[in-house]
Amino acid sequence: MNTIGDYKLEEVLGKGSFGTAYKAIDPFTFEPVCVKVFRSSTDYAEVKESFRAEVKAASAGFDHDNVIRMKFAGKAKFNKNEDRYYIVSELADNGELFDFVNK
Repeated sequence: MNTIGDYKLEEVLGKGSFGTAYKAIDPFTFEPVCVKVFRSSTDYAEVKESFRAEVKAASAGFDHDNVIRMKFAGKAKFNKNEDRYYIVSELADNGELFDFVNK
């Protein structure tokens, strides 16, 4: 089982160019959450900038039922190996946005 920080990553929700999103359980509230783990890269500056941009956008102060809220962002050991950036957010478990829009 994959881990990052205190989070046990249960299943892969999706993969993108900058990382992988996992379903996890918050170890403090026991609620399901989404944990996006940024990939390791030889281009560390690119990953770090992507992480900063996503954290900035997620913490811009939006408060709406249709906007997923960020719970935490940080850097920790991924599977007890290298440090990786990660973002913890609410879990939207109602399917793919693309499928919802095309109904």
